[in-house]
Amino acid sequence: MDDEELKSIYLRGLVSQLEALQMARNNYVHDISEVSDRLRRLAHQLRGSGGSYGFPDITIMAGKLEDSSPESIVTHTDNLIELLKKLTAHFTFQK
Repeated sequence: MDDEELKSIYLRGLVSQLEALQMARNNYVHDISEVSDRLRRLAHQLRGSGGSYGFPDITIMAGKLEDSSPESIVTHTDNLIELLKKLTAHFTFQK
């Protein structure tokens, strides 16, 4: 399997993580502490995998979210969601 195939498989898998981020983000106003932990866990997973599959921007954005203050968590979540939407647009459209 070459690098492009691995990237494609990784991007396809990002669709479910994007959906999880969006659901957690939508619930943020209702249960801030639990959702904050969930957002950070999702960011941690993405931070570890992004660079491994050739997507350093994911690693950087996920790191900002994982390390964010409570005041900036929504902004960093929204930024990561937008990045993942751009990267997975082809796969989410096919779904």
